[in-house]
Amino acid sequence: MPRTPLSDSPNAGRFRGHLRPLIRKRPSAIYLLQVRDDRLVPVWVSKDISRITGYAADEVLASADWWTEHLHPADRLRIVEKQSRLFEGERFAQEYRFRHKNGHYLWISDEAKLLRDAAGQPREIVHTWYDITDRKRLEETLHERDRTFRLMFMHSPLPMWVYDLRTLAFLEANEAAVQH
Repeated sequence: MPRTPLSDSPNAGRFRGHLRPLIRKRPSAIYLLQVRDDRLVPVWVSKDISRITGYAADEVLASADWWTEHLHPADRLRIVEKQSRLFEGERFAQEYRFRHKNGHYLWISDEAKLLRDAAGQPREIVHTWYDITDRKRLEETLHERDRTFRLMFMHSPLPMWVYDLRTLAFLEANEAAVQH
């Protein structure tokens, strides 16, 4: 059953009022787009957009191209293409880099849901953004440490191996262990 778009609901103000305390406690921002002809037009954002991106809500709402213009160039094509496929399904979940107002890039986890009108036509898209920059930095640190450990392991002059404690099967051995 199609849902009534949030902006058309007679309870939209009350709904937003009930969400306000929840939104303030979550490290996220909500971003609402309306489908007008073949364009996506931003119509509402939560105030947390400023905390995440550095842009005030009125700056975000001033341009239909704001989101696209701030995507990292290396991510832009992939993300725009994936969002266009949202009309084939109803959900979009992606991670990408986004330019903060002061120029640096942060990582965003973006979850979107397409809402349709009573006739089943695309009407609105609700995005929920989470700043995952700290998680991405940690992942990169762990990846770098793993790479360093692998290099030390593989190039050590001492024989080294990794085996399964239950089966005693060798899982990996360095060149020194193979030559020994």
